[in-house]
Amino acid sequence: MNASVNVSALRRAPSSAVELYARPSPDYAAKLAQARLVLREAEQLGAVTQASSLGVEDMVITHLINALQLAIPVFVLDTGRLHTETLALLERLQAHSRTPVHVYRPQPEAVLGYIREHGQDALYQSIALRKQCCAIRKLEPLARALEGKAGWISGLRREQSGARAQVPTVDRS
Repeated sequence: MNASVNVSALRRAPSSAVELYARPSPDYAAKLAQARLVLREAEQLGAVTQASSLGVEDMVITHLINALQLAIPVFVLDTGRLHTETLALLERLQAHSRTPVHVYRPQPEAVLGYIREHGQDALYQSIALRKQCCAIRKLEPLARALEGKAGWISGLRREQSGARAQVPTVDRS
């Protein structure tokens, strides 16, 4: 078997993920302009907010909101199971963000009741228990965060799943 190797392609290949993501996209300027436009339009709706998971996509959006000095507050759902590093990042964001960063947590009584009845790691035991845990730790705080809002902004990457590939930039439903 004779395998050929494209040496010039190897020279161009990034040596690390950091190097790969440091390379600007060929259509970076157009994407940035589009993101700025969408955020400015969102601000015009009035009561909008950004839901941030503190992931890279959301941090870019938060950065743009701050850089453009938009009146769009940010919120984070603290499920009570976030990693120490995530909590440290949240603290840094709150300290350095021009826009308010609100944290929504689950109702303590609901979490304690779930843990008493099912155990700390019950979400790993069944789909039903996982859904119940998510309802307590994510959905109820999310409902409070979105109460009275005309819209919300989130950073979904289309390449993360088939369902997300179909998500429009702006959903007016």
